[in-house]
Amino acid sequence: MRKKYNQKEHIFIFITSFLAAILSGLYAWRGFIEGFSIGLYSVIILNILYIIFTLIFKKDGFPIFYLVYTLIIIFVIASIKTRLSNNYSCLLGIFIVILYKPSIKRQAMILYTTALCLAFLLNEDTFYNFLIHITKSIWFYYVFNEIITDCYPHKKLILFDDEIKILEALSKKRLQKSLIFDGMSESTIYRRIKAACKRNHMSKAELIEEFKRQHDEIKNNSN
Repeated sequence: MRKKYNQKEHIFIFITSFLAAILSGLYAWRGFIEGFSIGLYSVIILNILYIIFTLIFKKDGFPIFYLVYTLIIIFVIASIKTRLSNNYSCLLGIFIVILYKPSIKRQAMILYTTALCLAFLLNEDTFYNFLIHITKSIWFYYVFNEIITDCYPHKKLILFDDEIKILEALSKKRLQKSLIFDGMSESTIYRRIKAACKRNHMSKAELIEEFKRQHDEIKNNSN
């Protein structure tokens, strides 16, 4: 029986394949300027093969393909000069930080992007190398988020009706001081949020982020 694939999986295949196509073009750009090598040809071919592979085997084939991809890339990296455009060890460090402290995910990625831009400017690297690193980083970040969502399901938040109303407003970037609900003062809203945080073992930022994620998930499943 043929397996059915949901909209989320189709989006995953489209986005990762689209980014792989861009990467192939960017590596080809580098090749025309700096010259092609076996390593560069390998990277271009692997990105093209990824598109074909995912179209055939969908998301189920992703771990197998990327295992093979990684093993081949080890030899490619070993044969070329290491530079920032093909070094993602710092991004791995950022992912570890996010896993440990999800509430600072946005800040961590902003700091990483800022540091990356400064590093490329200070080293006077080429624009296509910068685009290669940015595109691949987006690819890794997207896959990282998908893996965390799929493999490590979050517990459903335990919330009362008034807490849901407050979080709905806060998730829309409204300031806590500006919230006005029937029969609830600013101090009452503060206590409700504090109680929800304690009950779900989260900080305020983590609670709002998780509420948004679960709310969006319910909305997508209903469509």
